[in-house]
Amino acid sequence: MKKAPKKHKETVSVTRREMSEILRKTHGKFFGVKFTKRTTGEARDMVARTGVVKHLKGGKRAYNFDEKNLLPVFDMQKYAYRCIPLDGVDKLVFKNKIFICKSEKGGQRK
Repeated sequence: MKKAPKKHKETVSVTRREMSEILRKTHGKFFGVKFTKRTTGEARDMVARTGVVKHLKGGKRAYNFDEKNLLPVFDMQKYAYRCIPLDGVDKLVFKNKIFICKSEKGGQRK
């Protein structure tokens, strides 16, 4: 059986605002994301999806995600709910494209 040729992923440079919009519009599809954690400053890679409600226990949220600029997702590797800080996202892989966040100064964030 022949293997399909490997597709090269298109790389797109986007602003932080555009990156946030793309993440919010994933509509339950899987995506890969690399971001910097606010608490420790370390880089974190995650495969996640939005819109998962199967494992919710009920109750109210302790805080408003939008006020803290967070995106609630379901981490498919840890099989648990997590929040992604939208101001710390460096890279997103979604729909066979790689989105790289450029800083507001013009260069890429490291």
